[in-house]
Amino acid sequence: DILSGKMGPDAQVISMLPYHGGTDLGQDRITKLTKFNFLLSCLRRDSHKIDSFLKVLRCRAAKMQPELC
Repeated sequence: DILSGKMGPDAQVISMLPYHGGTDLGQDRITKLTKFNFLLSCLRRDSHKIDSFLKVLRCRAAKMQPELC
């Protein structure tokens, strides 16, 4: 909520959207592991996007110091 508040009202609307994926990971062990692995891969991909975004912000903030990019 703090980050979406800084991003503006449009981001707040998106962050309030409910997740319809459900909490059930499945009944058997293989299904649970497969779905959990998928969630971890999404988390990894999203963390890479955040890392790239932060690098761009750092470079834009350090216009006077290009060695930080």
